[in-house]
Amino acid sequence: MSAEKIKIVHVVPLLDHGGIETTRLLMGKYGQVSDTEVLFVALGRGGEVAKALQGLGQRVLCLGSSSTRPGWKLVRRLKKLFEEERPEVVHACAPDANFHSVLACQLAGVPVCLCEEPGMGERSWLAHKILGAVYAMSDGVVCISNAVQKHVRNSSWPWRFRTEVVYQPCDAEKFFIHLDGAVEKKAGRFVVMTHCRLVREKNLEYLIEAAAPFLRRHQEAELWIAGEGPLKRSLESQVGRACIESQVKFLGHQSNPQPYLAEADCYVITSSSEGLSVSLIEAMACGLPAIATRVGGIPEVLPEQHHGDWLVSLGNASELEKKIEMAFLMGGSERKKVGEINCKRASEVFSPVIYVRRLMELYKKILRENI
Repeated sequence: MSAEKIKIVHVVPLLDHGGIETTRLLMGKYGQVSDTEVLFVALGRGGEVAKALQGLGQRVLCLGSSSTRPGWKLVRRLKKLFEEERPEVVHACAPDANFHSVLACQLAGVPVCLCEEPGMGERSWLAHKILGAVYAMSDGVVCISNAVQKHVRNSSWPWRFRTEVVYQPCDAEKFFIHLDGAVEKKAGRFVVMTHCRLVREKNLEYLIEAAAPFLRRHQEAELWIAGEGPLKRSLESQVGRACIESQVKFLGHQSNPQPYLAEADCYVITSSSEGLSVSLIEAMACGLPAIATRVGGIPEVLPEQHHGDWLVSLGNASELEKKIEMAFLMGGSERKKVGEINCKRASEVFSPVIYVRRLMELYKKILRENI
């Protein structure tokens, strides 16, 4: 391998907003090293993250494809792009980007093509087998947690391929304002917060069911739900039926949740499936106690031996209610101690600097192997 710059192309479905996009933004922010040249490619539209990457001086290309279905037209476009750019490494993320990029890399003769599995989404048996075949043609699959790695290996049988676990990062530094006392919490108020897309797999009906009796007992308590999605109206209706409208706030989409996290007292995530959960790591980085369902990669973020058991069984509203009550009864000083432990873990384990370094080591290792 020469001492010249390594050219890397990152391919994702979109560059608007979301967990995958946020990770690319951290790559752009922390991955500016002298021996690399980087291009970020979105199969579809750009948006918030595309503009932010350009603001960092990164090259961005949005292909504007309106279809996420496998198609040779998009493969040909990527093949032409790779032939023009001549990258040493293509790193794709998410099923549609993985599928099209691997085939295009094969046709364009790209030295290293890596896929990335960002979660544990539901797919058909056939989709798993097709992706398994695609992964077998790649140089490896980056998994954002050990749980995702296990899921990918099991669901892709009989295909076998290289997998590497690299934890998804969080830009913890921007959340530290909460810990230095710069934000004063409103006296006499206790805020439980969650931040996610309002979709079925986030299981927010379960959160509202658990929070309702707690909120009725404690009129000074509030539930804040940040995010948008197709279930918003049904969730608002559920809140109305529970007669807790005055204590529940729907905050809408928040590209930067930090100001709200800084005012919260406890964070809750109730997903039925989660590869890792960046929103949970962000809440921990903000110094919040966190309660989460024991699914997917969440126990890797919030292990039970970390500082006690803050995990709950999926769908057990009574158990979740008790955990929220526990956080409430702890008092501010005890919650702060728990939050400081969470913050330390978030900054040390999920650092974007560590993430970028591990990826660069992996790229160079596979390049050496392929020469």
